[in-house]
Amino acid sequence: MLLPKFLDIWGDLPANEPIGVARALLLPAIKTDLNGKSLFVAGHSIVDFEEGLSRTQPEWMGKELSDHVNEGQSRLIP
Repeated sequence: MLLPKFLDIWGDLPANEPIGVARALLLPAIKTDLNGKSLFVAGHSIVDFEEGLSRTQPEWMGKELSDHVNEGQSRLIP
């Protein structure tokens, strides 16, 4: 594969290839619980950002603000 010279800095870190991105695009169609979520693609690995952020929200946002955000979300989604 011929890559632009500036990608040499990537070294052995995972680089996306069309097949890995295609799998990430197809995944929510197969696993409907992922539909609408933010996915991170690194090479052939796909990570759901939403689950970790949601689970730890009170820790990084603070309990009171987290409760307010959750209440606001529940009012937006009947």
